[in-house]
Amino acid sequence: MSVIEVTQNITSKNWLRMPVAVSEGAPELFVLTGIAVFEKLKGTGQTWNRGTAIIHANFSNIVPIGKAIQPKHWTCSVSLASVNNKNESMNTGWAVDESKLPLEKTVDGIEVILANGVLVIRAEVAIRDIDAFIARLSFNVSILGKVVDYQLP
Repeated sequence: MSVIEVTQNITSKNWLRMPVAVSEGAPELFVLTGIAVFEKLKGTGQTWNRGTAIIHANFSNIVPIGKAIQPKHWTCSVSLASVNNKNESMNTGWAVDESKLPLEKTVDGIEVILANGVLVIRAEVAIRDIDAFIARLSFNVSILGKVVDYQLP
């Protein structure tokens, strides 16, 4: 699938960071939510226009520059938050087919999420009808993991 649009325009950003146990190196629970605003997620006609919407959400107040989260478990959910059809609706449709967190690797080969405070989410979307748009996608991410040092590989 091709990338339709990448956005950094995030609204209603919320977060929770909570220790799971009180011990050195214990995992923490991170819950990150928000709404991503898009401008170019649009249909092309009578067939489904399928592609990738990429969300870059800045949570550097949670995980600062030079750090990342080494996940033990994680979940990611992306949903339609606002759709629009400008004129007559002719077989219009909108969908989020899949959502995932692409893992990055550190210099030591460890897989991490939320590197340098940036959460990256890939959502496979589909839109049908020439004047149909997806204006907003909401996301909800939960990560159980620990904060580790991070350098660009």
